[in-house]
Amino acid sequence: MPHFFVEFWFHGYPKRYLKSLIYEVAREFRVKGATKPRPVLHMRLYGPSETNNIRKVFAAIERVGKNYTIVPFKVVGFDWREGKDGKVIAARINASPELENLRKELAGELSKISTPCQWDTLSSYWFHSTIAYKDIDRKFD
Repeated sequence: MPHFFVEFWFHGYPKRYLKSLIYEVAREFRVKGATKPRPVLHMRLYGPSETNNIRKVFAAIERVGKNYTIVPFKVVGFDWREGKDGKVIAARINASPELENLRKELAGELSKISTPCQWDTLSSYWFHSTIAYKDIDRKFD
């Protein structure tokens, strides 16, 4: 079965800033979880998931996406959560109503044709971009 994610990739200044932040945290705390093999600056919107019909996934993304032209959000500081492999340190993202609706509609459509993750079925969603994970846990304090 094909596996997939739906994510937003940062560009321009936010990408440069977040990338430098990831390397700064990795250097300062001697962690490599977010830098190996290289950082991919993104905000996950759905997944990871798997489906038996990837064409239906593409069609659902297109169907939902064509209703949105501008989807604003702001990167506004730091946040952390307990992940399956330990703590996750992230850039906190304040989602606009448009981003929240886009993600909710995507999750609704895609969960009909794929296997959703536990966070894709929750009513509230953690909008973030990961800065450090895995080996940051023991140095978190």
